[in-house]
Amino acid sequence: MPAAGVTPIKSVRSPRWSARIRRGRSGDEQWVFAYLSTSFAGIEGFRRTFILLWLTRAGRRPGGDTAWGIRRQARPFGRMWPLEPVWHDRARCRETLGRGGLMGTVEAQVRTYYDTAGPAYSQLMGPFWHHGDLESETAGLSPAEAAKALALKQIKAADLQPGGTALDFGSGVGGTTVYMASISGASFVGLSNNEWLSEQARQYCAEQGMSSQVSFLTAGDEDYKTLVAWPTDSLDMVSFFESVCHLPDKASFFRAVFRILKPGARLVGVDWLQRAFGEYQTDEQIAQWMRPVEEVISIPGHGTVDSYREMIEAAGFVVEIAEDLYPGVECWGSTPPDDGQGWGSYDGELSTVIHDGKRVLDAARAAGVFTVGRFVARKPE
Repeated sequence: MPAAGVTPIKSVRSPRWSARIRRGRSGDEQWVFAYLSTSFAGIEGFRRTFILLWLTRAGRRPGGDTAWGIRRQARPFGRMWPLEPVWHDRARCRETLGRGGLMGTVEAQVRTYYDTAGPAYSQLMGPFWHHGDLESETAGLSPAEAAKALALKQIKAADLQPGGTALDFGSGVGGTTVYMASISGASFVGLSNNEWLSEQARQYCAEQGMSSQVSFLTAGDEDYKTLVAWPTDSLDMVSFFESVCHLPDKASFFRAVFRILKPGARLVGVDWLQRAFGEYQTDEQIAQWMRPVEEVISIPGHGTVDSYREMIEAAGFVVEIAEDLYPGVECWGSTPPDDGQGWGSYDGELSTVIHDGKRVLDAARAAGVFTVGRFVARKPE
């Protein structure tokens, strides 16, 4: 809803987007409040965003109605960057929106995404949401069993012992966190920035009889940059399973993990990545398949095996494993093209977002440019 005293000045429509622009004043700054409905690149679903555009001081703005000073740029989910003004005060707009604006930070967008995607993922995948061990998948194991096999491999690589302490970053609804605790004998904390996910994880943990060994916390949107709740040199392992891809500042996360791990302890992780594959070799060629994935699934940008290795090493780690889990083959993993899990027929809240996510991700998988990487890194003693 517009602020009191704000008057409408224009409605704009086209086959691809529409906006109702309202004008107001804050001190000697003019501003525009725009409500946008859009269908970007054929993607329906989450189609609303609020934009706060700070303009130049009165009298310095180019002539013409402010509504026409907005570029036709909109993204329905994920990278919901602002519509940019074409006049010269762009830096002010970016500064304001960079602090959150009315749309919120990238991290907040991820949290909002899982308000809808979380229930869908739970219905479609159960408590295990990440890709599995390729050999296990090839052998015909279920997605859940293959996911457990990969988690077991990471626990062994970390040499996590009974009585140890570990943090699972981006713990979702808790399946992998609880499983790792059960096979290792270590105590775990699962961390998310979405309370719905954390509550579902607590319920699952209680059902498995693991509440005395595993807990789930909801952190602030940007707490991953410091992990300030954990003392220096305090943990025996930190894990992540397809969660760091959602972070806009991955390097800060790796530095924070380095601080809280004990000397000799390990960071282990699995994450969504992009890569050159087949005829798609340049950044532009890869982006035509990966950018829609980022926009729909709320990912600020995919890294590569090499970029993750570099960030982890820059944080101070010795990287022991940095590998593509699907070398030379298309990465289908937990969502095969036959759609045995029923993504295409899902009819829950905002089902078109789920359908679009399946569609764009399948396209990237088929192009070969989407993959999943595995990482193991040790903090020097």
